[in-house]
Amino acid sequence: LQFRARNPENIRAADCPIDCWVIPAAGSACTLRYALYRLTVQGLRRCRSALANRPLTVGSLTEHRREFFTGRPVWRVDGQSYANRPEGYVRLVHAATGGLYWGHELVEDTVWETDAFWEE
Repeated sequence: LQFRARNPENIRAADCPIDCWVIPAAGSACTLRYALYRLTVQGLRRCRSALANRPLTVGSLTEHRREFFTGRPVWRVDGQSYANRPEGYVRLVHAATGGLYWGHELVEDTVWETDAFWEE
């Protein structure tokens, strides 16, 4: 189970939404190895988020908060919160260092969300 709480205290709430990850034992294209990989990656995302440079500004938007369960920044536009791509930017992982950054196909500068997660 993955609790979709906004903060650690909300995990105890009776109405805290959850994701239930079901790993099929047989007859599926999803192997146990792949399922464990996905769970590990989710945990690494959370760790990277804890190390994020804050406050994060991408384009003209500054993060409003972060999703506790994924670490994704949440943006506020016109009073509405959303976790999608701000102004066309895409969240990427730098292959050589594991650092998270935001890139845009029409903008040369990248916005670094985290420092290197491992050395080159």
